[in-house]
Parts: sequence; structure tokens; C-alpha cells
Amino acid sequence: ENTVPLYAIPKQNVLLETGFQDEDLLNKRQLLGFPAHKIAGYLTWNASENISFTPSFTYMGKRYGFYAVDADDVSLAKAFAPSTLINLNIRCKRLLMEGLSGSIGVNDLLNTAHQFIQPYNGYHAPLPGPNRELVLRLTYAF
Repeated sequence: ENTVPLYAIPKQNVLLETGFQDEDLLNKRQLLGFPAHKIAGYLTWNASENISFTPSFTYMGKRYGFYAVDADDVSLAKAFAPSTLINLNIRCKRLLMEGLSGSIGVNDLLNTAHQFIQPYNGYHAPLPGPNRELVLRLTYAF
């Protein structure tokens, strides 16, 4: 149970300073910015001796954070929806010649636009994370 005002999740129009009561909290079992549940995993499938596919995912449950400031300069907190990040990477070990390998991947395949929710009251909205991105990598080993 959270007992630190700096990381507590207040109800609307409540300013937490030195102390608080349970009725002042939106959720007393969770910290600002962090999900209560997170599941991550990846799987590599070797399609052949040279080619492999690696999908990965990260699921983050509901998170709480500040999103605005009201007219009385009180930060407003809310619950942010759960999000799922899915990535896919394809790798080829011998690309055109011995020693040259390459991979192509997509991060945030579903374009969920993940947000970085601050774990404290920083008086501004969550910071935007990267959107979908394409990654190309070539390496040569000699």
C-alpha cells in the first residue's frame, strides 16, 4: 500500500502534500505512472539455417498519472487505458555474401503511440513515446 504523497494517485481536485487519508486516493495500491500488471515476451522461430523471425510483445495494464492542471493550479489525475506494444523482426544471417547479415523490423506494429506517464507530479501531461518505426540493420563480421 502506498504511503508516499509524491507517488500517490489523488482523486480529482485533491492536492496531496504532507499526508492524506485513504478517501483522498483514486487507487491506494498503485504508484503513479506504473502499471499494476505487465506481461512481456518474445519468441524466435528459425525458419531455416539463415532466416529467423522474432515477434515480441509488451502488455501494460491500466496506469494512473497527471494529465492537466485546473484553474486552481491543482494537477488532475486519471486512469490511462492499458496498452500493448507488438514488435516484429526478421533476420537473415548470410545476406548476399559470407559475413554479411541483415535484419528488418517494425517496432510498435499496431501504432499504439505509447505515452511516458510521469511517476510524480511534474505539472504537465504525459510525454509522447515513439510511434511505429521501421528498423533496418546491416552487419558485417570478418
